[in-house]
Amino acid sequence: MRGKLLKKWGVMQNNNIDNLIHKAKHNHFNQYILSLNIGLYIVGGAVRDCLLGLEPHDIDYVITNITKEQLGNLYKIGFKEIGKDFPVLLSPDNHEYALARQERKQGIGYKGFIFLTDNVSIEDDLRRRDLTINSMAINLKTHQTIDLFEGIKDINCKIIRHTSEAFAEDPLRILRVARFISQFPDFTLDEKTEIYLKKIISLGELKHLTPDRVWIETKKALSAVKPSNYFRILAELDALKYIYPEIDNMRGIPQPVEFHKGLDVFKHTLDVLDNVSKYNDPLLNFAALMHDIGKTITDKNNYPHHFGHDDLGAELLIKIKDKYKIPNDYFSLAFMTAKYHMRIHGVRDIKKPGKLYKLIKNLNGLKDIEKLINIGKVCIADNGDRKDIDYLINICMLLQEDDYSYLLPLYKGKELGEQIKQRYIYVCNACIK
Repeated sequence: MRGKLLKKWGVMQNNNIDNLIHKAKHNHFNQYILSLNIGLYIVGGAVRDCLLGLEPHDIDYVITNITKEQLGNLYKIGFKEIGKDFPVLLSPDNHEYALARQERKQGIGYKGFIFLTDNVSIEDDLRRRDLTINSMAINLKTHQTIDLFEGIKDINCKIIRHTSEAFAEDPLRILRVARFISQFPDFTLDEKTEIYLKKIISLGELKHLTPDRVWIETKKALSAVKPSNYFRILAELDALKYIYPEIDNMRGIPQPVEFHKGLDVFKHTLDVLDNVSKYNDPLLNFAALMHDIGKTITDKNNYPHHFGHDDLGAELLIKIKDKYKIPNDYFSLAFMTAKYHMRIHGVRDIKKPGKLYKLIKNLNGLKDIEKLINIGKVCIADNGDRKDIDYLINICMLLQEDDYSYLLPLYKGKELGEQIKQRYIYVCNACIK
């Protein structure tokens, strides 16, 4: 990496940083802020991503040394205040500018903080942040890179490390650490940071995380490079049982050795998640995560077998959706995958054309073949065999191409529907081997 910064303050010589500064300084709202002699800094993820050679998704700004009069000037040109807990300004071009702040713990959970913004320096603001790799800033006036906590060193050494002792005050940081390890899978967790994480767990702070806030971090992790790391780290910290007890219940549940290489349901599920993550599709990743969720509620007397886990999993997913406020698009694919993956695995054993047609109809294979293809990707990741899904998709394509137009002038209403159904069943019969 070019231009490793060993000082706590300095001008960073790095092409990515230079491009970031150039882009920010050519924004006319930033130019106006700087003209008022207000402190303006790029902070957090944008700085980190540039140093990692990644394209920043968003640029976050922090403002310091702003007076009420200067704040009024920003309102006059279209800035709006959007922060609920602390002041955040939204510019007319939809960039966010937070006032530098400090926070003090005075209650429980991740909401148990008060925020102070008067006379807060950029150094104070960076000190309250979670990880060293997120606690860097660039002064847009001087182009100085501010790295008080050796975030650049930790990037070079690939370490996830807390910024300060205040790290242990916020239970949300457990999820954030797990997410960053899923986003940067070649990074390792600092030992002292792990101690702080376990302290948060031991104090019972996790129970104060709301399901919707948990889902926000989880959704980001499902879009990461290695989503399985998120759940693996939470399990290793013994935090998963507080955050997603339904997933934690997978741990230790046995499966038939001949199908799953002796892996328990949790390890097998993470393997499937790793296999589908190559598609970079968070909906697919969630479907993989949930495909065997029903095995956590099958009859223990039948272990290591899990009869009916597909239907049980679909029922459990309805409860999970309601509990964690899972969006419909995530739920729909996961529900269909959990309910039908075992039927797809056994599709070539179906010898009755009516039964085959019913499965295709339930999978909506005549109308939404793209969803069926996605379900198939999880099925392939599950057992390593694509013959079943290929067979099923080929039949669906034949049904879509089938010309039943000759039936239209002969029948109407329900009778027409029944004749088309019989035509489809006839095609299914011709495909059965």
